[in-house]
Amino acid sequence: MKLEELEQELLRNLTQIVARSKELECHPLLIGGYAVRAYARMRKRFTKDLDLVISRHDQGNFIATLKALGYEYRPETAFGGIKATKPMAGRSLELHISIDKVWDISSDKTYPLSEDIFASGQLRPIEPYSERSETTVRAPVIPLEDLLILKLMTLRELDTVDTIALLLENPKQVNIASYRRKVVTAELTQHINARIEAISQLLKSRQANEVWKKYMGTDLSSREIETALAALKKLVIPTEFICPTSNSPQKHVFKTDAPRIDNLGNLYAFCPIHTYTCYELAIPS
Repeated sequence: MKLEELEQELLRNLTQIVARSKELECHPLLIGGYAVRAYARMRKRFTKDLDLVISRHDQGNFIATLKALGYEYRPETAFGGIKATKPMAGRSLELHISIDKVWDISSDKTYPLSEDIFASGQLRPIEPYSERSETTVRAPVIPLEDLLILKLMTLRELDTVDTIALLLENPKQVNIASYRRKVVTAELTQHINARIEAISQLLKSRQANEVWKKYMGTDLSSREIETALAALKKLVIPTEFICPTSNSPQKHVFKTDAPRIDNLGNLYAFCPIHTYTCYELAIPS
């Protein structure tokens, strides 16, 4: 089976999974390469498997969906999910299904998903990689903010390219307040900020175009690099605060690796010296 035919089968199966899941009232969400394609339609790359996440509440119904569609499945204890395969003309269609959370093997970081996210998945068109194919699917995709976190969480080169593609096509669509809340709540602030710095340094180097071209087959323009850098800067979680306030004659700046966030979406931290609750950022966002 050619790669183009493999993708057509994957997209047909995705259509069936979406329809069957709706009948059984379960809510799988696309993550991974096809989710990126849903948000970055002008900068597509080929992907040969489906990555999904489901809630544990839906696990039984989703396994029933897989069985009905001819998939064999087995638990994947390494990441606490399910791997499903289906023989197809000498190859196998592969599904990787995470449950309640997504664990990344390259960084050993885990991103938990709240129960309400599964019901809020937005149907988005998933277009085929090949322009010769007319198989376009509408499927529920994880929110953009969560997808960016998943891509930033890893240490893989391919996910770095996906992050850049998402930011180039959605430079103003990211809900920064929602993104910050999710990063801070998942206790990923230090890791995500470090990844943003690493990607920014890559974009400023000559290697950026080589990495991009390796997966996308096109050059990364200087204007695209500027756009991506500006978008990345907005994703940095502030970690420096002023105690007690900038109006105080005895003020000082302190840094924390684990800022907190209140119910209104405001970042704060506890001063390690005075134990004050400090909201004022040393560098306004």
